[in-house]
Amino acid sequence: MLQSLLGSEFKPQQLSPLVSGLLAIGAVVALYPVGFRTGHKAAKDAALPPGVDAPVRVPYLSSGLPLLGHTLELARNSHRFLDWLLDLCQSREGKPFVLKLLGKNDLMITAVPEHHEQILKTQFENFVKGDHLYEMLVDVAGPNVVIIEGERWKYQRKVLVNLFSTRVLREHMMPIIQKHTQVLLEIFSAAASDAKPLELGELLHRFTLDSFAEIGFGSQLGSLAAGQEHPFGKALDDALHIAAARRFVLKWVWKAKRWLNVGSERQLHEAVHVMDSLVMRIISDAIEQRSHRNDPNVDDQKAVRGIVSIILDRMQADGQSVEPSEVRSIALLSLIAGRDTTANALAWLFHMLHEHPNVEGKLRAELLARFPKLATSEDYVPAMEELQHLPYLEATISEVLRLFPIFPYTSRQCIKDTVFPDGTFVRAGTDIGLPHYAMARLPSVWGPTAADFIPERFLDSETGEVLDIPAATSSAFGAGPRVCVGRRLATLEMKLVIAAIVGRFHLTEVPGQDVGYKVALSLTMKDPLVVTVERVDHVVADSA
Repeated sequence: MLQSLLGSEFKPQQLSPLVSGLLAIGAVVALYPVGFRTGHKAAKDAALPPGVDAPVRVPYLSSGLPLLGHTLELARNSHRFLDWLLDLCQSREGKPFVLKLLGKNDLMITAVPEHHEQILKTQFENFVKGDHLYEMLVDVAGPNVVIIEGERWKYQRKVLVNLFSTRVLREHMMPIIQKHTQVLLEIFSAAASDAKPLELGELLHRFTLDSFAEIGFGSQLGSLAAGQEHPFGKALDDALHIAAARRFVLKWVWKAKRWLNVGSERQLHEAVHVMDSLVMRIISDAIEQRSHRNDPNVDDQKAVRGIVSIILDRMQADGQSVEPSEVRSIALLSLIAGRDTTANALAWLFHMLHEHPNVEGKLRAELLARFPKLATSEDYVPAMEELQHLPYLEATISEVLRLFPIFPYTSRQCIKDTVFPDGTFVRAGTDIGLPHYAMARLPSVWGPTAADFIPERFLDSETGEVLDIPAATSSAFGAGPRVCVGRRLATLEMKLVIAAIVGRFHLTEVPGQDVGYKVALSLTMKDPLVVTVERVDHVVADSA
């Protein structure tokens, strides 16, 4: 159990009595977080919203131990963290509860949609990302828009909003995704002809990495055509995995390992170095190209027009000094989000289509009715303008993102005593856990069929049109001021790939696989999803 808290490299038999004593002292000291204040007095002093007579304090989960609280229970379930939270939420019938963890602030878990609305939108200013999340992730992508607050957050978000304008989507981003989708189609066609299994999850990650590396940096990684993972992709996976694992290790332990540059923290440092060897070179090249824009001897048409160049243009227009480290943070965050979100969502979607052939049939029928060229051309890929008004496709994507949210668990920290409209009191200094994966499976939120895959729940039963579900209830891309700025691009990319693949091919999972998730920042499959590819009967090769 101690090994779970101290990290995978911890070997109890190697500790001297002195070191063991220091660890024990450190653990005891860690029991007392800074800024403790009794909840009773804070609740009494909190301002009440209209209609609330008295604040309601959220109870601690009853299974806590003296001093340790729920720390050991969390450590025992760290490998199944999302399902552990689901079990707890179900046992509480969706009502919030508080966990007491060694050396950490109280952690309130709430799967109540109305609470999510308050935290993410209505009382957004009372809930920040917090120092813990910042420290956990800053070593990977720098001080980026996901983890920072204040004026720098506002500025970086403004830059990102400009990146995803309709014009940039249409003229720059979607043509790149179409090009890489055609490469993906060639791989599926070859697999269908050769009856050779594909590792679908790994393939989709290479597809999204190639796409977003070109969108973001103007870089041609070529990992999709090469048939193997690019070193950048491997380094990114390693860095994100190690950073996410910090959540389950005592903070002073992983910080000591980072200072000593040993174990997993050394691996993280090496992975970031590999990433930066590519990213910083591209940023330097972009800055150099900009310095020659007015040089008549330089062909400006050869300049890379990726996210990096657009960021630099935005900074110049705003009179901001160009700091390569900040450009790195913005661009790298865009690549990480674009690669993992889409690849993971597509992998889960194809898995659910395998499990639900009736849904696959309905989806294919809608796609072929809208895009008959899918049945006659092997390389046809729909354009951005053609991907509108596909209700069953949109409902299927929404249902996949409901059950398999891009970020299955997110967190905030309360910085001001807050009372929700239902009277629930949240003390300043409390950490908040938003268990999106668990909330999607609660009958108290989605009814008795909550755990079932039913795209029709997102469609009007009379008109067949897509229903407008509140973002706080189905928060695949977040809600409120921090809603994902790249959600439109991610949705368009998913629509494009699904149309191109499902309209032409049927995927069958190789028997004997245990399809599940690994604990990470995003909801990633723990093992490659191996499938065989079969061409749909009516698709014929384009003889042109």
